[in-house]
Amino acid sequence: MFADLGWDRELWVREAPAEVVAASTLLWTLVYFASKKVLPMCSTNYQKWDRHRQYKARGLVPSTVFLLVIVPVSVCTLIFDDELRGVRVSGGTCSSLFISAVATGYFVYDCAVILYHFHDDGAACLVHGFLCMVSHCSF
Repeated sequence: MFADLGWDRELWVREAPAEVVAASTLLWTLVYFASKKVLPMCSTNYQKWDRHRQYKARGLVPSTVFLLVIVPVSVCTLIFDDELRGVRVSGGTCSSLFISAVATGYFVYDCAVILYHFHDDGAACLVHGFLCMVSHCSF
């Protein structure tokens, strides 16, 4: 499908995985900042909330979108990726590497936001984000 557009996901993820992670990080950062603009238009209550509650609400947008995308794509990959069936333990197919790169990018974004709002989130959230980031970094 994407090959028709001149974009080869397999080549991209195998030859430049850092670019995939960076693109994913940029995507989730844009979703976060977009939520700062969209949430006030969607909810009159949002504007009445204090700064901390607004930050937590903005953080829910990218995390919810991430989960709504990554979970079904991961399950479909586990079920339908014939190449992955042969290497379940090592999981080095194009699809599994791409999912790992997107997830790593999400957790790079997550760690950056947590660092910026460290006084709101604390060390436990940062450790969680860091552990998730390194556990998805399998390429």
